[in-house]
Amino acid sequence: EVAAALLPCARDEKILFIVNPVSGHRMGQQHFDKVIRFFKMAHVDTEQMFTRRGGHAMEYIQAMDPAQMARVRGIVCIGGDGTVCEVINAVLAREGARPHEGLLERLALGTVP
Repeated sequence: EVAAALLPCARDEKILFIVNPVSGHRMGQQHFDKVIRFFKMAHVDTEQMFTRRGGHAMEYIQAMDPAQMARVRGIVCIGGDGTVCEVINAVLAREGARPHEGLLERLALGTVP
């Protein structure tokens, strides 16, 4: 259902996975391995980022240049509430995230707890 909700992606768009590998009793990597199969079967371009510490997801998203962020059609968080919170705050802190500036209107967010 997650893959279907984020489709269709334009040819130059991708889905960004932010994965906390130690979340859920260190099951984050295994959850990612299960979910990514569906995106690959649907031929959806993806990028993966595995967090190494608290604040890492926020740093990663904030460091993305505008051209990189423009290619991101959706972000899937695999982790707990801390990972989701970091991603949401990082997206909201980006330029273009104010209402009617476009970023929030086109960016799908999802989570795999």
